[in-house]
Amino acid sequence: MTNKHRVAAGAAATMLTCWVTLSACSDAQAPEGITSSSSSSSSSSSSSSTPSNPDGARAIAVVKSYEKTTNELRLNPSLPTGELGAYATGQAYRQRTFDIRRSRERGEQQRGGVKVVEADASRRSATSQQVVACTDLTGITVTDRNGKEIDLPHEHLERIYTVSKSDGAGQDGKWRVTAEKVKETC
Repeated sequence: MTNKHRVAAGAAATMLTCWVTLSACSDAQAPEGITSSSSSSSSSSSSSSTPSNPDGARAIAVVKSYEKTTNELRLNPSLPTGELGAYATGQAYRQRTFDIRRSRERGEQQRGGVKVVEADASRRSATSQQVVACTDLTGITVTDRNGKEIDLPHEHLERIYTVSKSDGAGQDGKWRVTAEKVKETC
């Protein structure tokens, strides 16, 4: 293997780690103020909220929609990333749209999608929920510009989402993901 190929392979591995975990990317690779994010998701096999936390179910539904929309954006590069704004705002929106645009610029193609296999919500305040979800990456195949498959470093990742209700004068009262991070494998 030539040095040129080693550098290209190393760059691809670093990029993929950033793409999948999105917490290992340096600030030099992301817009100012953005340091973590995650991949996409489309379904769930279990979730929980309690009668004392009815907003938990809403928060979990928002996370699923956020991941489903991200999946759609990765699968169809012609869709505008602004569609993610229905389910995300702030850091989560900026990081996710940045990552999708960067992947598109690199010519990467995704098939399949990440799935939320388990999710649990806990109340943080009257307008904030924390959703901890285990996501399954085994259904994803990513190829580079030349059609070569890129190995994904993980099969399952635990993600922690902050889901907040926009509650105030001039706001729409909808729940959206405002922050997220990858915790560990699950």
